[in-house]
Amino acid sequence: MTADPHGYAATVQGNDSELEVGCAQQAPASVGAPDTMTARHSDLVIDDALVNWTPPEGGLDAESASFRGSLGLSTDQPVVMTGHQAEFWHAGILTKYLAADAIARRSSGAGSPVSVAWCVPDHVAETPGAVAYPAHAPDDREGRWTRATIDLFGEQAGDDASPGVRSALDSVRAVLREAGGTTDADRQMEAQSRLLRDRLGLSPDAPPVLASTLHTTPLFQSLIGRMRSEPDACVGAYNDAAAALPDAGVRQLTTGVGRTELPLWRIDDAGRAHAIFLDDLDDTPIDRIRPRALLFTGVLRAHACDLFIHGTGGGVYDRVTERWLRDWLGWTLAPAGIATATLTLDLGVPDVSRMDLRRARWRAHHARHNPGALGDSDALTALQRRKREFVERIAGTPRGERDPLYFEMHAMLEEARTSHARKLGALDERVRTIESALADRAIARDRTWAWFLHSDEDLVELRETIDRRLMGIDA
Repeated sequence: MTADPHGYAATVQGNDSELEVGCAQQAPASVGAPDTMTARHSDLVIDDALVNWTPPEGGLDAESASFRGSLGLSTDQPVVMTGHQAEFWHAGILTKYLAADAIARRSSGAGSPVSVAWCVPDHVAETPGAVAYPAHAPDDREGRWTRATIDLFGEQAGDDASPGVRSALDSVRAVLREAGGTTDADRQMEAQSRLLRDRLGLSPDAPPVLASTLHTTPLFQSLIGRMRSEPDACVGAYNDAAAALPDAGVRQLTTGVGRTELPLWRIDDAGRAHAIFLDDLDDTPIDRIRPRALLFTGVLRAHACDLFIHGTGGGVYDRVTERWLRDWLGWTLAPAGIATATLTLDLGVPDVSRMDLRRARWRAHHARHNPGALGDSDALTALQRRKREFVERIAGTPRGERDPLYFEMHAMLEEARTSHARKLGALDERVRTIESALADRAIARDRTWAWFLHSDEDLVELRETIDRRLMGIDA
């Protein structure tokens, strides 16, 4: 019997003679160290817009040059930008950053160097140190895995984490302790940047563009002034765009009853974000104002970059941004494209279905009453033949005289069960294996584990796959 290192069998399917495929008689072993945690899937999505993009020719207008300069971005090279919140990303989010790097290398190789920049809506980072990990489930829970979450700024993984996962989380905690910054979000961003640089050689060409610093730029200040002077035009165009694209899931801003909601946040002393209404604007200090998602990416696509890389969600909602800012301000935004991937951890969970479970239960039950289902040895064939003979004799015997034959047949079957208990046990164990695998299916298919829990081998493979798509060559 060949078992996988997590206690699941190598397979849970087979013909009637394959009875060694049940679960190993042991508790689930620990997940290996990060360099042994292999990917189950790597489904890459890269928009043609990213594949076909070429750097624009010509210089910047004065407003864009001033805006980029104030943010520390390049003003003499095109900028490829992507971004996400201040949290530890999963591999699908990492794909955006790997794609930006690949595009930059492709452009530089063609003699048109570009600069890579990252943006961070840092005001929405409530728990920047939070990380979920696959944990061994308690004994009273169906399945062998569960999802646990800790805050790496103050917690260590418990005994429910495998040694490999615990080691990876402890390593990140050590980097967080060394990171500088005034807030946890600052320290998380620095720590993640260091990890990306050390493991993947990945780093931007400029400091990250933070939503919390956008208020210092004349461009953002002028936008706030226009919202103050023409709120109906701003909010009307926003709501019209959201209504025209309902599949994007963008909520319309509140209007009426003397209250007009603006596409801005106000940050309180505790760091919480609150909606800003027109009559609140004059009383809100400029350094407490933050752009909401559509405004943040819209301003950056209009003046800070020449290509923006979204994930799946951003690629959907930013269609509203394009329409809103076109209708309100007449802006044409830089092109954008989607890059994402699915990468899951190999937790040793077989890929099974409800039909597999029904079949396994039927086989386990059927074999208890039909010895021939346990194999084709001479002994089992003879027992199956005797059972058929009993059935035929019982059928030809008057009803009132059948009991002795019936009891004799079941005594024979009970003896067969005792003699072949190991094979019957394997079938029962197969049922339990599939039941457990079904309970663990959501965990096994989870694509949101932090990228650093994946092996270097899997991350390099992901990067090379992205390179082949975007550069047309093997990395």
